[in-house]
Amino acid sequence: MNNSTVFCYFNGNNELEPEIHRSLIKINKLNLNNNIKVILQISRAEKELIKIIRKNKNLEIPGEKNWSGVRRYLLTNDGLELLEKCGNINMADPQNLTRYLQWGTENFLSENNILIMGGHSIKYIGSMIDYSQDSPYFMSLQEMCKAIGKVSQLKINLLILDICYMNTLELIYELASQENINYMLTYIDKGPLSGLPYNKVIKLIKKICKLGNIEVIINKIIDNLDKNLIAFKLNFHRLKKVKQIFNQKADQLIAKEKNENLKKQEIRKVYKKMITELSPSIFSDKKHGTYKKLINFIDFNPLQIPYGKYSFKFSFYRFNQWPDLLIRGINERKMMNIKPSPIKISPKVLFKLLSAVNPVLDTKEVKNILLELYRFKNWNFN
Repeated sequence: MNNSTVFCYFNGNNELEPEIHRSLIKINKLNLNNNIKVILQISRAEKELIKIIRKNKNLEIPGEKNWSGVRRYLLTNDGLELLEKCGNINMADPQNLTRYLQWGTENFLSENNILIMGGHSIKYIGSMIDYSQDSPYFMSLQEMCKAIGKVSQLKINLLILDICYMNTLELIYELASQENINYMLTYIDKGPLSGLPYNKVIKLIKKICKLGNIEVIINKIIDNLDKNLIAFKLNFHRLKKVKQIFNQKADQLIAKEKNENLKKQEIRKVYKKMITELSPSIFSDKKHGTYKKLINFIDFNPLQIPYGKYSFKFSFYRFNQWPDLLIRGINERKMMNIKPSPIKISPKVLFKLLSAVNPVLDTKEVKNILLELYRFKNWNFN
C-alpha cells in the first residue's frame, strides 16, 4: 500500500462549478511522490445553468475544455489521468458517495487515508446540493455519515469538510458513531465561496505525511490557511458523556415551569460544559472572535427551519430528552414521514439558496432567476 491516499469528492453540480473547475486545474499542476495518491470524483454542472444562477459574472476560463457530468481522476506526475466517465449521476445520493469510496478502497487503499468533501450545505441538516437531475436535491447529514461508515474497511484518519456549518455537535457525534473516522476538519460556521485551496491542502499533506502523525497535518493545515478552521478528534467516549450532559439538563428543564430566560441561561451553561469536556479533542487556529461558538448545536425548535424534521435522524437524539425540551408533544415527530436521501429541495428553499449566492439582487430579480432555472431544467414546481 502507498503511505497516503487522498480521496476527493467535489460537487460542482451547482453554482460552485467555476470554483470546482479552477481547483481541478490547480490540482492538475501538482507534482507528487510515490508516498501519496490523489483520487477524485468530481462533478461539473452545465455552463448554461451557471450563467442563469450567477448573473452578470464572467466565469469562463479561457482555453479550458467544457464538459459536464461526473468523472473520476487519478493524479499522476504527468497530471490528472481520466479513469472513468460516470455520466450524469446525482452527487446528493449517499449511495453514489458509498460507491466512490468503495471503488477507491478497492484500488487505492493506504495506511493513511484522507477524505476531502466539497459542496454546498443546508444549515444543520444537509449537504451536497445537486442541480443536475429531474429536481434539485440535497443529501441529509445523517445519511452522509452513514454512507462513509458503510465502507468499514476504509479507515479515514482525517475527514475534511469544505462545506459551511459543519461544526455542529449532532454531526460530530454522528461521524464518531461510524467508528471508521478519526478526525474531522471544517470551518467555524461559514467558509468562502471559493472554498479551500485544495492544491495547497494536498501539498501540505504530501510534505508531512511521511511523519505519520495526523495531528501534525491538521495543525499545519490550520496554521497555513487563513480560513478560520477547526478540527475535532472524534472521541466517541467523550461525546457520549456530552450527550449525557444534554440529556440530564433537558430532564431538569422539562421538570421546571416554562421560563425562556432560565432556559437560555441553562443552555449557555450546557455549552460551557460541552466545550470543557471536548477541549482536549479540539484543534483551532485561535484567530476566531470570542463571540463565535466553536461548536454549534440545535437549541431551538428544529421544525422552524427548512427540513428540520431530518434532525430527528441524528443518533445524538436517540435516548436523549433534548429534543423533548425543544419540541413539546414529542410524539408528533414519530408520526413524520422522513424520506431517505436524495431529498428534493422545494422552490421556497431554493429561492433562499439563490438569494444567498446573489446578495446584491432584490427579491424580484432572484425570483426571475428561480423561474428561469425551473424552465431551463424543466423542473416541476409541485
